[in-house]
Amino acid sequence: MFFVVVAFRILPEAVFKLPRLGTVNIHASLLPKFRGPAPIQRAIAAGEKETGITIFRIDEGIDTGNVILRRSVFIGGEETTPRLYDRLARLGAENLIEAFPSSKKAPYSANKILHKLRAPRNFTKAEGKINWDRPAEELFNMVRAFKPFPGAYAFLDGSRLNIEWALPLDVSGSDVPGGHLFRFRGWF
Repeated sequence: MFFVVVAFRILPEAVFKLPRLGTVNIHASLLPKFRGPAPIQRAIAAGEKETGITIFRIDEGIDTGNVILRRSVFIGGEETTPRLYDRLARLGAENLIEAFPSSKKAPYSANKILHKLRAPRNFTKAEGKINWDRPAEELFNMVRAFKPFPGAYAFLDGSRLNIEWALPLDVSGSDVPGGHLFRFRGWF
């Protein structure tokens, strides 16, 4: 017997060591990149073209256990967090069986995730505020990543404008940062 966890808070050692074969996590990134919370949002916000899932055995660290299996996927150019989440959830479920071909032994590799840096924290609502001095591509990635939480927003004439979708436009000779204009759909 083993436990499988997905998107959880830190478990006490007594819990994750309870099953004979231990506890595994299906993490929504190619560890050690984007350890900790919000790995899907962080990958999209960083402009990554690829991400995936890592199935690993939980130990005392944050996303630092022995890797059992990794699978990668391409991140679509306009893919949002909810869409990528759905694809990674299916990928994780489909590969869980392959990660455990036999219930008689634990097929854990010796590929331990070592990472001395602290895992990043989750996003806050304040991080969703658009900084118009940033390049359009970065803002576009932010809108895609922060959908639905914490959400991207700006202020217009003192009113908050929630930005539902955006597209960067390459405009030669523009005096806008990065030479881009930013077209968006939103509401107050």
